[in-house]
Order: sequence, then C-alpha cells, then structure tokens
Amino acid sequence: PGLVATLSHFAPGYGTFLAQTVIIAQLFIGTYLVFLFDELVSKYGIGSGISLFIAAGVSQQLFTGTFSWLPVSTSALLSASNPPAGTIPKILYLVSSQPSSYLYNTGVDQIVFQQPNPLIALIGTLLIFFIVAYFQSSKIELPIAHERVRGARGRYPLQLLYASNIPVILATALLANISMWTLLFWSSPVLSHIPLLGHNALLGSYPSSALLATSTAISSTTPTGGLAFYLYTPNGLSNWLFPIISPAAYSGTVLFGHSSLQEAAHVVIFFGFMITASII
Repeated sequence: PGLVATLSHFAPGYGTFLAQTVIIAQLFIGTYLVFLFDELVSKYGIGSGISLFIAAGVSQQLFTGTFSWLPVSTSALLSASNPPAGTIPKILYLVSSQPSSYLYNTGVDQIVFQQPNPLIALIGTLLIFFIVAYFQSSKIELPIAHERVRGARGRYPLQLLYASNIPVILATALLANISMWTLLFWSSPVLSHIPLLGHNALLGSYPSSALLATSTAISSTTPTGGLAFYLYTPNGLSNWLFPIISPAAYSGTVLFGHSSLQEAAHVVIFFGFMITASII
C-alpha cells in the first residue's frame, strides 16, 4: 500500500500498475543475480551457489528462531502471552518470570508445542539434520579385482544415498502454484466467473470476511475446503496432530468444520504428494 500510494503521487491512476511492475522487475533482477553468484561460486569449486544461498537462508532462520529475544509482537511488551520469539529465550523467560502453577498448567504446552518456534520443532529439525547427514555419509565399498595383476585387490566407495533439496523445492513450488490458482479462481473478480473453474468449492474454498473477523488462526489465503485444503501445508503439531486427537477443541479454529478423519486424510494426502513428487 505504501508503494502504491507513493507511485500514485507521481503518476495518478497508475500506482498499482507501477507497483506491480517494480515487483516483477525486482524478481527478475534478483533471480538473475542469483544465477550470476551461482556461476561465480561454482567456478571456484566451492560448491553449488544456489544450494549455498539456500543453506545460508535456512541457517539464518534457524539461528533467529532459536536465539531471538524479540517478542512475538514487537508492538507490545514482553509477557506470558507475548514471550520472546526464539525457542531458548522463550524457555528462559517463562521459567524465570512465571510461577510454577502457570508452567504446570499452560507453560509446558506453550514451550513445547505452541507457535512460534516451539521446542519440538527445534528437536525435530536437529534430528532430521543428523539423520540426513548420517545417510549422506554412508557408503558402500565395492570390491575390485584386477584381471592382469593377480592378487591386487581394492575397493571403490559408492554413496548409499544422494540427498538433495531440489526435489522438495520443486514439489513445494508446485503446491504453491496450486494454492495460488485456486485462490484466484475463488476470489478474483474476473477468474471467479469462469464456468466450472470460478468459485468452485471442489478446487478450493477460502474463508469469508465474517470468519476472518472471528478467528485469528487463519488468513485470507488459508484454504478451508476442496483440493486446496488437502494440499495445504500443515504447520506444527497444533495444526494437525492435536485436532485429530481432540477435534472438539479445534473444530472452529483449525478444522473449519471438518472431521478428524478428514484432517487425517489431509495429512496423508499432503505427505503422499510431497513424497511422490520428490521421488519423481
């Protein structure tokens, strides 16, 4: 909105168009620079530049998500309902500032499971990292015998698995495109009137303004039904495991009227799609 208003001041009536043009130009230039850096890094044998950029971004998110002292809502003071966003600072703050009764009733659940950056997410990230590193370093040694030099034997090591993040990125990009198009077909003033595709609940339905006003757990881009709902990424145990175990407590905030069986199908379909798309 700020960019649109600024550009509208210089070119009245064309603010939105110019803002969209600037965003597209930024994406184009940023992608071009990434490819240039990738060629530069690969040229000197350091590795794949794009993979290094991805690793740097993930490392930054992991570091800030673990050690950030900033509160979840920067516009409010630190409190039990607005603790530090980082996992470790949140644990230290709640343990040192809250009574044992609060920790017993609410604090443990808030530390271990509640977003953002729950403790179980940090443990799961480290566990997956070590598992992937272990299998990536596993090798199979093939025995080699020389035909002309009898008695000379050797071994040739082969990697057991080749771990890569590119298939997962491509599968995630495909899911992002599905979410984008279903959202456009549901809410766009033009695309929503296309026969069969426009405003089709089978493809994907999204929350109304009344539902958004009464719930803080969703946004306007969160699908509530259709194909988009079953391919939407579950975020944290509180968004899929707990609603399946206790559907009555999450019927209006996470399940959106769906049954626990439908939520279980959502999880199975999503992970099945990601695994299949990554293998293919």
